[in-house]
Amino acid sequence: MTDSTDQIQMRELVFFNSSGSSLQPRVVNLDLIEQGSTLSECRLTFQVTSDLYQQIDTESFFNLKQELRGSLNVLEFHSEADIEIEATLQPQLLSQLTEYVTDSESAIAYLISCSQKNFVPKHAKKRSKSDVPDQNINPLLLTESWFALKVKQNLESGEIGYRTFWSYLNPVNLTPEAISNGQFSDAMEQFLKDRNEANFAKAEQVLSEVLEKISKDLKNWDETELLKQTETAIADFFSEVTHVFENWVEPNQPISKTKAHSKGEIYQAMLNFFSEEDWEFTKLQGKPVLRLAFKGNHGEWNCFALANEEYQRFLFYSICPLEIPSTNINAIAEFLTRANSGMEIGNFELDFDSGEIRFKTSLDVTGAHEAGMKYSHITPALIKSLVYTNVLTIDHYLPGIQAVLEGMPPVDAIQMAEQPNLA
Repeated sequence: MTDSTDQIQMRELVFFNSSGSSLQPRVVNLDLIEQGSTLSECRLTFQVTSDLYQQIDTESFFNLKQELRGSLNVLEFHSEADIEIEATLQPQLLSQLTEYVTDSESAIAYLISCSQKNFVPKHAKKRSKSDVPDQNINPLLLTESWFALKVKQNLESGEIGYRTFWSYLNPVNLTPEAISNGQFSDAMEQFLKDRNEANFAKAEQVLSEVLEKISKDLKNWDETELLKQTETAIADFFSEVTHVFENWVEPNQPISKTKAHSKGEIYQAMLNFFSEEDWEFTKLQGKPVLRLAFKGNHGEWNCFALANEEYQRFLFYSICPLEIPSTNINAIAEFLTRANSGMEIGNFELDFDSGEIRFKTSLDVTGAHEAGMKYSHITPALIKSLVYTNVLTIDHYLPGIQAVLEGMPPVDAIQMAEQPNLA
């Protein structure tokens, strides 16, 4: 065996899902990675057509669960180019390779040989679940035995794609030691930061609960269960964090999921504005939303800019960086209500369940559209006014929010916050 990368001539390999249905990607490369003289990882890279990727995407083959995917650096893949997937074999199955292979070439030959034994051509009688029990298919060929690390597409303009959680914490390294020494939590936190779709105060709380649950359950899981049980736990975690984000972005008027809305003039106008202003931003996967950061005189926090093409609105949110305990909710609610009173532009919002505070400014251009004006009439000056009014307002009130958390009565805190000389 070798720990170097051996280029494999592109050949088709047949994978099977748990029901026995097959899919045929083209092998690009296979790496056998050793630590000392022991095989520690088998990493396979293969290509699929756009149509086949849609099937993989829809059915979460190769453990490509939506919750475990990082941010896509474009809105969608192109239909005319193949898509490349890099995946790693479930560690518990490595022993089945070492018994039959000595290097990368013999490994891919062995996998292809196994797949040919299980594969039924399209013209042959279709297998049913009863005809093909799981034990008849070599587990090395099951899509659920492989964990996608990276999905990409190479275009003339450059590479696009996304990483999955497993590229931050390889299944090979998913051990009780990784959980106890912080490697597991570090990977989750970094993945979440890169994904840029979360209320981080809420994420931290849920993360602690997930780690506590996994740590308690470790003694009841055997080696084969650890990976699947952990995958379920972290998928639930990321699902909850994403749910938190989606709940506050126009909860009563959902974002349209059509492609046209993701590429409308409002979205392009805000892209142009933040680029011209030299604001660093990240595009959120599948949504006409940008994540940004701002540092004021009294703190640093995350912001979200949203283009709602369907309802012809531009919205900008600042997320308060202070965590609000449930014991302070009522006092904070009073403070924010007093702050909102008489406020001409924007308003504070409070999530009573999570304790999250956000400040929202928005622009509705429905009238302009009805008058025959194009979205491009949303000028940089209009966006600038909403954005900077937003961040300066929340920065102005942060000391008052902090004062309430420290025990100051809301009526006194609002008077302090609204003093003309407060910077």
